[in-house]
Amino acid sequence: MAEHVAQDFNSLRTVSHVPKFDGTNHREWNYEIHLCFQAMEVDCVVLGTELCPAEERNEENLLLNEAAIRQWTRKDVLARNCIMATITKEMKENLYICVNATQMWTKLNQQYQLQTEEHLHLLWQNYYDFNYTTGIIIYTIN
Repeated sequence: MAEHVAQDFNSLRTVSHVPKFDGTNHREWNYEIHLCFQAMEVDCVVLGTELCPAEERNEENLLLNEAAIRQWTRKDVLARNCIMATITKEMKENLYICVNATQMWTKLNQQYQLQTEEHLHLLWQNYYDFNYTTGIIIYTIN
């Protein structure tokens, strides 16, 4: 148990260089913290591709996969701590209702990814590249 605590504490040191996300630097923060998640091997939990295992019980109702559930929970808590350690107080306010790292990650990305300069550029490019196709009715007045 003490080994996990020391390992998790060292993992939090891994994100100490990540700039605090304040709502204006999403692209930089997202990239750097995602690299940290990969290094700590928690990126699958954050992205939602590794889900908490469902409880498996035997005839005596004893939990058979407690170790797997604990390991997933430890990864999730570590990821949530890393997210909270790398965002400003104002950004934290929107995340207190999230129950896992995937919800936090999704909420931040949905809210701020559209505001990144790169994505705005792509949206403008799509707007200017729009072509009218003959025969397709876009709007009808009754």
